[in-house]
Amino acid sequence: MKCVMIIDPSLPLGLQVNTAAGLGVSLAGKVGGLVGNPVADADSNVYQGIVNIPLPILSLSADELKKKCLEIAAKGDESLEVFIFSDVAQRSLSYDDYERNMANTRFQDMSILGICLYGPDKSVNKLSGNLKMLR
Repeated sequence: MKCVMIIDPSLPLGLQVNTAAGLGVSLAGKVGGLVGNPVADADSNVYQGIVNIPLPILSLSADELKKKCLEIAAKGDESLEVFIFSDVAQRSLSYDDYERNMANTRFQDMSILGICLYGPDKSVNKLSGNLKMLR
């Protein structure tokens, strides 16, 4: 299994980080076993587990992210978990607010800030293999 995040590089740094964090929480909430066990250092300080798979963060422009969402939907690959973080999510003040805002927003009217893909290597690679790292 493979996972990638794809984020709009034109976003301010804080929004890029917020998008990645939001997608990461969604990923961990849906896909079990992604967080490793707590570990201890040589001084016996204990650290909570972190993600136990590589998690490359790639980049696509806002327009290309929206096209990528449509491409993913058209493929209908049920083996793929897809998480989308939009401007609607980013500007919502609570989850209730997010639910209301999403119910009143058409896909064509939202901006996609980032996507997270998790699934078989081949499926994820087909959708992201030619993308550049976010820098």
